[in-house]
Amino acid sequence: MNPQVILVTGANKGIGYGIVRSLLTSAASHSIIYLTSRDVSRGQKAITELSTIGGRSSNLVYHQLDITDEQSIDTLVNKIRNAHGRLDVLINNASIAGTDNELMVDVNYYGTLMVCKKFLPIIEKEHGRIVTIGSAIGHLAAFENEEIRNQLGNPELTIEGLSALMDKYKADCKAGKASENGWPMAYAVTKAGQTALSGILARKYPSLLINVCCPGWVNTEMGASMGGKPPKTIDEGAIIPVRLAVSDLGGISGGFWENPSVMDIGSGSISVW
Repeated sequence: MNPQVILVTGANKGIGYGIVRSLLTSAASHSIIYLTSRDVSRGQKAITELSTIGGRSSNLVYHQLDITDEQSIDTLVNKIRNAHGRLDVLINNASIAGTDNELMVDVNYYGTLMVCKKFLPIIEKEHGRIVTIGSAIGHLAAFENEEIRNQLGNPELTIEGLSALMDKYKADCKAGKASENGWPMAYAVTKAGQTALSGILARKYPSLLINVCCPGWVNTEMGASMGGKPPKTIDEGAIIPVRLAVSDLGGISGGFWENPSVMDIGSGSISVW
């Protein structure tokens, strides 16, 4: 039996690190887990730390990956294709928050989109999965503008149409009219973009299981930046993503998974986006 090949983006710290740590004990024992990060030294430090987890650390592989750099993505796609012939599970965790709204769109939406496009040709055709770490902040209810809300939730939305919406948001930011035109905070816009993208891909690739989830309010640098003290550990934040990556989902694809509250610890269920 071929080993399952799993890739986690942005995994040198935070929820991505927690996902890898959980996969080392919950994924099949023969799985190969790629821990990736933009910064090589930080990624290698994470590998060293995780090497203390029993004999399963031998399943870990480190590779540099910048999700906004096409050459970086191509290098890793070729590495996995040549070494294994396929990728079984892609976990899109890498994202940023901050004050640069346009950069957030470029990283969180366009970076995730490029990673998906580049890896889809080698994702296992019958049992492959894509898991994206979204956020409840990106619920459609966050959008005051009904037209934008309806476009994002349109079951016939295409990648081209979604990208045009993200570009419209960037243009409104540049013109200083984002709030006036009914856009929520930038992080919410980009997380909504990721959720909509997941739905589009699920419709386009029905043989794959493609889902997005909110991990809850997790005690990471990003989580703490939202104000207050996040109640969940990174291991608790990894519970839903890991379930979507390796557990039996009953064939469910195109779902938004979350717990009833961002503070709850649980394995999540399908929610109305």
